[in-house]
Amino acid sequence: MAADDGVGQRIRELRTARGRSQAELTGPGLSPGYLSMIESGARPASPAVLARLARLLGTTPEYLATGIQPDTFQEAERRLAFAELALHNGDAAAALVEFEQLLAGVPAPLAERARLGRAKALEQLDLLPEAAEAYQALGDAAEPGGAQWAERHMDLTRCYALAGQLQAAIEVGERALAAFENLGLAWSDETIRLGVTLAGCYAARGDSLHAAGLLRRLLAAADALGSPLARGSVLWNAARAAADNGRPRDAAALAQRALALLGEAGHQRNLATLRALYGQYLAETEPDQAATALALQREALSSMIEAGNSFHISWIEIRLSQTALLLGDTALARTHAHSAIERIRGIDDENEADARVALAEAEHAASRNAAARQNLDSAAEALRRVVPQARLAAGLWQRIAVLRETLGDAPGALDAYRHAMHAAGLPSPTSTLPTKATADSSRRAAPRAET
Repeated sequence: MAADDGVGQRIRELRTARGRSQAELTGPGLSPGYLSMIESGARPASPAVLARLARLLGTTPEYLATGIQPDTFQEAERRLAFAELALHNGDAAAALVEFEQLLAGVPAPLAERARLGRAKALEQLDLLPEAAEAYQALGDAAEPGGAQWAERHMDLTRCYALAGQLQAAIEVGERALAAFENLGLAWSDETIRLGVTLAGCYAARGDSLHAAGLLRRLLAAADALGSPLARGSVLWNAARAAADNGRPRDAAALAQRALALLGEAGHQRNLATLRALYGQYLAETEPDQAATALALQREALSSMIEAGNSFHISWIEIRLSQTALLLGDTALARTHAHSAIERIRGIDDENEADARVALAEAEHAASRNAAARQNLDSAAEALRRVVPQARLAAGLWQRIAVLRETLGDAPGALDAYRHAMHAAGLPSPTSTLPTKATADSSRRAAPRAET
């Protein structure tokens, strides 16, 4: 296989596109200096080096050497791209079928992408034990301490958290972070985001001291790294922690700083989510700025329709519904809540419950109390399918209770308050509460920094 003069350029372009550093690709027989000379065209690459780089970059030695892919590889890559697009567009079931078919005979350089796609599809379908097993295998195969290793342990930590197993999630995150620090490696975007995910688990457990301490440490590392993505991710989660701890003005200020940083990083989905969240905090803390908040959230929705899936879009529409209600525009509030329900119905129980509570509040504000009661019933039904101990579920049950009380439904309000206590982890005397903690429900509240 004769190599042409474009070898170094193709290696550099693929490495950059994959987000890999030169250090991540080096190893026995390939030093960073040697790789740098190959990329600049000053040194040729041996067949062994081409084989190593092809494996790490998800391509073939033939492509690196000549710029031409074998036909079988091109077809597999086309199918893989189709599956990834289906996953991005929210069709996780179709994506999973394609990923599993590909894994039966995909060329070796594409196998890791297919395995990762399968893991993400399993997660989106709430098949969390299977997703966790897949992420674990990918993490075990990655270079310890590297970017992919950190990302897969971040995925694994998140998976346990989404399944309602916060202690297991924290143990995974703590072990991974300790292993990274014991290696004495420099912090990267990926390892900081692993720490951010762990801090989110601390916060979800109600351990604000550990969350705040870890976030301070991560912010110092992100400042030293000089990465807008890392700093924005930490500040985003610091904003969430401030909101959870009853400091909405601090949350708004932190979210505004995070928004400026993530704007530099250029991650459209993260940026849209954070813009909507900042709008929410702004509307809650500065009622006279609600119109500005609504404009921010409309801009976020427009961006998310291009970059997000049904969950992300519906979450922003719920925020829009709540902000519209603060402005007294019940028609707009109902429109966005209805749209959110249609997008998420049957996909994510917790998000559907959130949308239905927002719609119930808008219906009540419009003096449509029968419709409000109907949506409260539907929200409660959806919440009963959610992992019982979840912070967002507790907040939704409380909103249901308050609105039922306002509507004169004292027994319904009492039942909802009991569910709120149970979801918050407090003992409840009722015998009617759900007792089966499964992972077959929704999982995401306000999204934290993208993982």
